[in-house]
Amino acid sequence: MTQRIYAFDWLRSIAFLLLIGFHSALLFTSYGWHLKLGEISFLNDLVEFSRPWRMMLIFLVSGVALSYSFERRGWFDFGISSLKRLLPPLVFGMFVVIPPVYYIETLHTENSIGLVESYSVYVDNFINRDFRWLHLWYLGYLLAFCAVVSIVWLFAHSWMVKIQKKQWHNVLSVYCWLCVVALIIAANEILLRPIFPIQRNFFDDIASLISFFIIFTGGATLFRNYSVLNVLADHIWLNLVLALVFYGLSGLLENSYYLLFISLFAYFFILTLVGCAFRYFNQPIDWVQSFNQVIFPFYLLHQIVILVTAFILSKVVSGALLYGLIVIVSVLLCLCVIRLIVTYVGFLHPFLGIQKR
Repeated sequence: MTQRIYAFDWLRSIAFLLLIGFHSALLFTSYGWHLKLGEISFLNDLVEFSRPWRMMLIFLVSGVALSYSFERRGWFDFGISSLKRLLPPLVFGMFVVIPPVYYIETLHTENSIGLVESYSVYVDNFINRDFRWLHLWYLGYLLAFCAVVSIVWLFAHSWMVKIQKKQWHNVLSVYCWLCVVALIIAANEILLRPIFPIQRNFFDDIASLISFFIIFTGGATLFRNYSVLNVLADHIWLNLVLALVFYGLSGLLENSYYLLFISLFAYFFILTLVGCAFRYFNQPIDWVQSFNQVIFPFYLLHQIVILVTAFILSKVVSGALLYGLIVIVSVLLCLCVIRLIVTYVGFLHPFLGIQKR
């Protein structure tokens, strides 16, 4: 059961690459973001479709990866290594990568500020408890989860192993367990989401924290079970049809019914992706192994790279072509900066989450 499930490496790479497409799409939608370049209707639909499940998927694969790390290191070393791996990139990102966003946001306003001034503005806001961590909230949440599970998993390890090794020969039994997780997430969304709308500031985001932690724990237990993965691989179309039905129902209903069906849509769409990954991509893939080594710096840098790329390219092209160019150029720029600069500057590695090998 300690054998690596390569399907989740592939899912992890796809999930983080999708961040470029998602955040680039926000430039052209009605959703608020740092820079707006008009509106493209199909990108609105794309964002609406992917919002419910994309971060759930990332927390799922994070739970899988960190459960292997926990087994390999033990609870104490796992806690220390998680702190070393996550805290420096979080602090570095907040005080080095994020401040230039202030500069880009004000370029089209009358109150524009300089690039150097953006850093002092950010520090002043931080001191006055008005700090922003933008996309880095994921690292903060993940760091909190690691602190909790480094203790919880110590006492629950035998239970986790039992779930990982359990052999289910009945498809119905597997779906009963999967539906239990789905209903727990749905109940949390129905009960707490109206009280705690999405904030991404930790303390006021209780509903998201609980949903993410449930799927994170599922990644460490149920989704490492080969019986479950085989069932998902054999029932890809069933999960996809259920996901699309729930998505259609969510568009017709409101309030609690909407929260129920949108959470079920997200969950069953993730089951579809996991099934596809295990069926078709559960083997070492060179580009996946290579990209997984630089996912942290890619994640840290991708948003500022998108904004700079969008600001420059918007001077010469527009519309759907502009969106496509932003996505392609941003991916290439991120990878070039990482491969040609970051990997050769050793002192930056701890601050960008690059592990020594």
